[in-house]
Amino acid sequence: MVFTDAGKTEIRNWLAGTSATAPSKMLWGTTSETSSETDTQMTGIIHADSFVDVGTSVTRQVEYEGMILSTEATGSSIRQIGIGTETTGTAGTIYIKEDISPITKTDQFDLQTFIIAEVE
Repeated sequence: MVFTDAGKTEIRNWLAGTSATAPSKMLWGTTSETSSETDTQMTGIIHADSFVDVGTSVTRQVEYEGMILSTEATGSSIRQIGIGTETTGTAGTIYIKEDISPITKTDQFDLQTFIIAEVE
């Protein structure tokens, strides 16, 4: 999992108690590019949705949950997941990206995704 430069800045601001923009979307993409800290966006987004749930704990851990329903993004080969402020086809900011082994999305299953970020 890669925390982008923008993501690290927001986490630092949040921990310092200053103004921080919280991520608003779970993102799934088809691009096979390798994620890096300098990424500012996710390309090839095939689905972006508000979080199903966001949980926090006193241990500075945040758990983001998102879901692609069985009827959504069928036929896509999902290669990246992330969180940010982007939506499908619209520029925004990416905070966390993860490259994954391809998952071929069909209408036979929902895809539930969790990203857990912990700062120590």
